[in-house]
Formats: sequence, structure tokens, C-alpha cells
Amino acid sequence: MTELKHKIPRYLKNKSNFTFWYSIINETKFLIDLSKVRNIVDFGSGDGSFLELFNFLHQDIICNCIGVEIQDELIRYSNYNNKLSNVKFINYESFKEIEDLSQDIIFSQEVVYTVENLDAHALEIYKKLNKGGYYIFTIGCHIDNPTWIKRKKRITKEEKYNAYDYSLNQVASIFYKVGFRIGIKKIPIYYPLVFDFSQQNEFETIEELIESSQNHKYLFILLKPKYDKE
Repeated sequence: MTELKHKIPRYLKNKSNFTFWYSIINETKFLIDLSKVRNIVDFGSGDGSFLELFNFLHQDIICNCIGVEIQDELIRYSNYNNKLSNVKFINYESFKEIEDLSQDIIFSQEVVYTVENLDAHALEIYKKLNKGGYYIFTIGCHIDNPTWIKRKKRITKEEKYNAYDYSLNQVASIFYKVGFRIGIKKIPIYYPLVFDFSQQNEFETIEELIESSQNHKYLFILLKPKYDKE
């Protein structure tokens, strides 16, 4: 993966979430023997670039990848541009029909704060994972982040989805109650954070970008235990 880091296609590096996608994927290799992974989901897959990057960085493994998205136009775009035979993109309704106990890893990048019923989401993800499976996700949009109040106003005004106020402890508690073992760390930043003054940014200043991304963006690593609690 280290050698491939310098060969990542430029169009992927230019994606706004690339820095965080890379961090998620890089951290995962320290947690999981990816040679044993067979089924992966990207929950909230957007234009499909996360799974493309994952496959590029792990060309030595064979796994089935599913991208789940609620916006039909993004699903059509992703499937049209997809060149990987092991990847497909589906809507959320189709995800609900996927067999339980079938996934090894489910990823999501800044999705949890958009979920209104987090209790139901936690239970659904738990059921979809194999025993010993992981739900790995980032969250920087939370009430413990001092930049969140202003960011939420911009999201509510400009985006098609809703944004909900969760604390880190609340998120952890909800997933713990359904059976997950909770792990969390600040997400390490391996690539530079990009701030373009010529475009409208999620953050008003570069100081806000640094404060949120380096000090208040977290990676949750949730493990579904192999054995039920006695």
C-alpha cells in the first residue's frame, strides 16, 4: 500500500473527501487481516470513489464491494462510471434486502449525523455484519465540535439531506446497546487538508478546517463480537 500511495490517480486525489478516505483505509489495515475479507459495504457511497480507492490500494485482495446510496442520480452515475467487476451500487431499499450476517466490513464517511433514527441504524448494521465484523465510520459533525453550529446551518441551507445533533458519547452509547464493542480515535491525517479560496467551502476559514479535521474528527471502530455475551 505504501508503494501504491504515490501512484494514486490524480482524479481521486482531487476528490474533496480523499484525505479522509485514505485515512480510513490506511487505519483499517492495522485492525483487520484484509486477505480474509470477502464482503464490504460503503454506506453512503456518493459517487463511488471510496470503493474505487479501496480497490486501488488493495489490488492483492479479492472481495465483493457494495456501495449504498439514497440518491438515485448518484447510483446511476456510480454504476455508469464503475469499471470494477467486484463493485456494484444499490439503493437503500435494496440494502435492506441483503441477507443478515453477510458482511465483513461496513464503512461510512460522515453519514451517521444524517441518520434520524440512529437506534434503528445501529441495529440494522449490527444484523448485517458477520460475527467478528466491523462497522468503521468517521464523524466530525457532532455537538462536541465547536465548528458544528455554523456548519450545520450551511448544511441545512445547501444540502438535500438533514443534519442531526449527536454527541460522541450518545453515538457510542447507542451502538454499544445493540451489542458492539466500541473503539474510537482521532482520525490521523496523512494527506494535506485542502482549502480553496476560489470556491465555496464547508468551512469559512482555514482555521475552522484545521480545528474540525485535526482536533474533532473521529474514527469509530465498532466490532461485532464473535461470541454472544453470557
